[in-house]
Amino acid sequence: MTADKAVADVTITNGTLAIDNFDGDLYDGKLRGKASFVLAENAPYRFDFTTEHVDVRKLLTAITTKTKHGQRQINRRSLDCRSRQRSRPNQRGRQTND
Repeated sequence: MTADKAVADVTITNGTLAIDNFDGDLYDGKLRGKASFVLAENAPYRFDFTTEHVDVRKLLTAITTKTKHGQRQINRRSLDCRSRQRSRPNQRGRQTND
């Protein structure tokens, strides 16, 4: 999934990462909300987001892949934020971010 434009208030306090007032464009609509993460291994996290007027067809196309039988299935890699943030060399050997 991708967002063309997004803004948020981000703070780290006492080992907790907080994302507040998130407002982003998402497939011709909006994604708004907040999230919090305790920065410890296996710690709980919380997401509280809403969508408005999102083009569901575009969203589903982005997070699914077509099987050899013409059906669509969820592509877990497209939902994994960690895989989008890894740097990888491009064709010229320079580092790029997904």
